[in-house]
Amino acid sequence: MKRKNINKRHNRNRLKGNILSIITAFLLVSVCWVGFGSVISSAKDSDIAVSKNQMLYKSITIHENDTLWSIAEQYKPESYSVDRYIKELKEVNHLQSDQIYTGNKLIIIYDAMYHINANGIQIVSR
Repeated sequence: MKRKNINKRHNRNRLKGNILSIITAFLLVSVCWVGFGSVISSAKDSDIAVSKNQMLYKSITIHENDTLWSIAEQYKPESYSVDRYIKELKEVNHLQSDQIYTGNKLIIIYDAMYHINANGIQIVSR
């Protein structure tokens, strides 16, 4: 009889421990859920402007009468001089001279300003 009472008490204590563990886990998950949700919603509502000086590269087709100088004037970032930009173009495209040919491709450098919001990335200039 004594053994049955000890087993019942032991089972009851184990059940209390299990219930307490479940309640603790539930509370922990709830707190994490609320905290994570508030971080996500605050990130969704805010707008972040990324550096205006983000340098990007793209390929263009050289048209008739294009020169490195005219391409530089059209695409160079504000922080570049035309001479510096032409030097960069020649390096990126492995050009030995200023000579370029209609129909060929040229990798150019340009800058863009991004605006990041809840809907994704938007290019707002260039």
